[in-house]
Amino acid sequence: MSRPEGCTGRSRTTGIASAADLVRFVDAFNDIRNCKLLGEGSIRAMYARPAGTPGLENGKPGPAYYGCGWEVRPVAERQGKYTRWHFGMLRGSSTLFVGRDDGINWAAVFNSDADRAGNEFAPAIDGPLHEPANRTKDWPDGDLYKKIAL
Repeated sequence: MSRPEGCTGRSRTTGIASAADLVRFVDAFNDIRNCKLLGEGSIRAMYARPAGTPGLENGKPGPAYYGCGWEVRPVAERQGKYTRWHFGMLRGSSTLFVGRDDGINWAAVFNSDADRAGNEFAPAIDGPLHEPANRTKDWPDGDLYKKIAL
């Protein structure tokens, strides 16, 4: 995917946040109309399809694209429903965090970037993590962050 002007696609999340911290950050954007970090307009701008060729796949709008800081798959844009994710990597570490349109979010943090063949860990775990999330019907209630806070 091409990057919109001004968005480099470089992240540095690995090493400065735990998996729980990353999920808490992603959770903050679940309800874009009531987000405490940014206003709805700013979030929509962050998730917007870039103009021109960066927002296109084979000359047509693709199902997913790179907004500003997130890979984005709009599900119900008018209702503010997006699936968004981001991979981060520094030599010796890699990270994935996902915020799904259904409110199920996760992060994976690795203390290595790739195996000896060069296969990066964070992209490899993305699909397999969706499978159990799709199968799970009963999630715990309440704020579990208090139990895992550092």
